[in-house]
Amino acid sequence: MVPVVIFLFLVCAVLAWSFRVWILIPITGVALITQVISDLVGGTSAATMTWSALVMALVPQFGFMLGLLARYVMFALRAPLAHDHPHSSVAKLYKQSSDSYSVAEVRRGSDTL
Repeated sequence: MVPVVIFLFLVCAVLAWSFRVWILIPITGVALITQVISDLVGGTSAATMTWSALVMALVPQFGFMLGLLARYVMFALRAPLAHDHPHSSVAKLYKQSSDSYSVAEVRRGSDTL
């Protein structure tokens, strides 16, 4: 059961990057049905079956939550900090405007004046 739990956790963490929360309903349903069938075939007790079904129901939720958290952290690390330094936005605007002119145009423009 442990390899299946790890696999399900990682699959749901990856699914969080491209799907909405509604993907958890079929994933959780398939995991629960598979676990209950395997417990019935294995002949386990009702208490063990309940605990394993609970684990199989919670693992996709935690995997999806970890995937959302990882996506948020990755996007937050790439976002520019506007309030970090007052001159950072001015420097960025200056760099953007200076990149739009070529060196030849600037030199040619100064020669004509």
